[in-house]
Amino acid sequence: MRWQGPWQHLPQNRNQEHLNLQAHFQDVHLHYAPRWPDAEHLDARLQWTGNALTVRSHGEISGIPVREAQVSIGNLDTALASPLYAEINTPLPMAKLLPCLRQTPILRHAQTLPLQLSGEGQLHLALKVPFHHEKTQVQGVLALQKAGMKIGNWQAESISGPIHFQRDAISAKNLQGQFVGGPAQLSFQAKALDQQTHLQMQLQGSLQAGQLPLPQSWQSRLHGVIPYQVSGTLENGRLRLLGSARLQRSRSTLPAPFNWNYADKSRVSISGQGLWDRAFDLTVHAAQGQARLSWKSEGRHWQWRAAALRLGAGPLPKMPDYGVRIDGQGKVLPVDEWVALLPEGGPGGSLPTTRFDLHWQQVQLLGQVWQQTRMQGEARGRNWHLRWRSPQSTGKLSYQAARAPAQAAAIHLNVQKLLLSPAQTEALQSARLASWVPSSPAWATGSPLDLDAHMDHLDWRGHLAHDVSLQAERSPSGWQLSALKGEWLGSHWDLSGAWQPHDGGRTTLQGTVQSHNIGPALEALGMNSLEYGQARYTGKISWPGAPWDWNVQHLQGTIESTVKNGRLKKMGTDASWLVYVNPTTLLKDLLTLDYRPLFGEGLFFHALSAKFVLGKGLARSQDIRLNSSALAIHGAGTLDMEDQQMKLNLQVYPLQSFDWLLGHFPLLGPALFGHSGKVLELDYLAQGSWEHPMVTRISSSSAKDK
Repeated sequence: MRWQGPWQHLPQNRNQEHLNLQAHFQDVHLHYAPRWPDAEHLDARLQWTGNALTVRSHGEISGIPVREAQVSIGNLDTALASPLYAEINTPLPMAKLLPCLRQTPILRHAQTLPLQLSGEGQLHLALKVPFHHEKTQVQGVLALQKAGMKIGNWQAESISGPIHFQRDAISAKNLQGQFVGGPAQLSFQAKALDQQTHLQMQLQGSLQAGQLPLPQSWQSRLHGVIPYQVSGTLENGRLRLLGSARLQRSRSTLPAPFNWNYADKSRVSISGQGLWDRAFDLTVHAAQGQARLSWKSEGRHWQWRAAALRLGAGPLPKMPDYGVRIDGQGKVLPVDEWVALLPEGGPGGSLPTTRFDLHWQQVQLLGQVWQQTRMQGEARGRNWHLRWRSPQSTGKLSYQAARAPAQAAAIHLNVQKLLLSPAQTEALQSARLASWVPSSPAWATGSPLDLDAHMDHLDWRGHLAHDVSLQAERSPSGWQLSALKGEWLGSHWDLSGAWQPHDGGRTTLQGTVQSHNIGPALEALGMNSLEYGQARYTGKISWPGAPWDWNVQHLQGTIESTVKNGRLKKMGTDASWLVYVNPTTLLKDLLTLDYRPLFGEGLFFHALSAKFVLGKGLARSQDIRLNSSALAIHGAGTLDMEDQQMKLNLQVYPLQSFDWLLGHFPLLGPALFGHSGKVLELDYLAQGSWEHPMVTRISSSSAKDK
């Protein structure tokens, strides 16, 4: 069909004039208004009767299926035809709505937010498109039906209600839904969307504390509901935000300082302001501290830029240009509990540049309570370092991430001093149980990690050690302790071992301890019987759990000891003459019964050796031997390592000098004293405390009689 001429000359369907045109179009591409997305893949049926034209079609607009659309034009017989009217009714998949609106004047100039929509709505859209210079008029309603919305980790569900929109305005009253597990109500109104947008928004409801977008281990510590209300405005490009929340209907068992109880009347307030197309700052105030977060516009996208946090009382630190700055002070900071809440394998990822300066009256770390501790450090990417200072400890620690998957990360620890008091170490287990800290933390296994530690001065329960060094390597099965060395009271420790945390865990140590004078070290352990002696200990011990879970009740293994050229102190009263008996004074001692204190002036010996088997808090030996010029002792029995008690059976051979002169004489010795060559053997029982054992004689006989 071809027509040329003005519209008003068309047939009018009267006075014997007639016009009736029907047509079916397929795969039509229609550009219907400037700055609006085109309609595509239209399947349309046209009906033109007289001066009225109607088109019914279906297709899609910007990827959104349009199930039913109708376009009509009337008064084609006049000089000024009526505008084009279009009406659309169709279900609307919400996931495709935002990409479509960003191609329209409604959101064309708006910033791109990390917003995701889901669910469905029912769209009714009416357009009035004039054939002159007037603007296209838009009237529409989007009825949401259990729709969803997600911004980052914040999610709203089951949103229902109508949203009304025009060409340059959009509004909604009392949209109902679920936000963070609780009921929520949203109202907003926006005008002049194609110019300088003016927006007002109100959100209120009650969220479930245990469904806040936090790690699972944190969520389990939050209970109850938190009522809140938030309002915001956007005018002339300036965005303002105000909000508050009340905590009295909720409870947090997170470690301090982020813990509170029901009926806590403290409030959390938020305020924010910025330019919509440049930057935005958000400030949060709470009883636990305050924070300020900053975002910056990069093109049409928003990007987090920096944050400043203050834990406890005091002003906010200066906002960095990029990254995080944390300052804080308070009474108690339970680091052990916070470490236990880290996800398995650690926090992971790459941290922004983070600097911190914390000063706490008490820091609970590794089962210890550190007084007046200041911690400073920095995390940059996956690498970080820490410095700390307190009356009990001073040192620094650095962590370097693996540069390749097959390589190991590294921790370097340098401690100038470390003081662990008895009260602290004895409370290790109770502190861990009270704070739910597992004996095998998340870092017990994992990707390869090398540990290199050195301590200049270590004071463990009053025992002062120097130059303590540790090299260890972590693997998926646990830790291999390749070297543990140190100096303690004149003794040198050279150990190695392993920590296998699976199935309850087990720690193993083996190696040697050597000393030119082991006396001070034994005295520090409660064994006061040895004044001095050159010692060497070798063995292998193990206990269930982590290295810091050791307990003498659970020790297992063997220890062999050899002490040479030493001297024993006073040990008892019932065998007083044993030390001084010799060939020159034998007759006098036997006749006068001069029972002076056993080892009253000390006993010099050539060698003292023993092999102990450890188990159930006891050290058992069947081969204790002492040799000196005055006497020889063979012993067997048990040492109670927990109560520091002993029970030893001793065979004492007092006439060592006489034995040496006569006992091994080729003919006389065996005839008089038997094959052992011992003149006299005495049996004793030594029992009681390590410091003051009681020595009781059981029997005596000549070696030949035995």
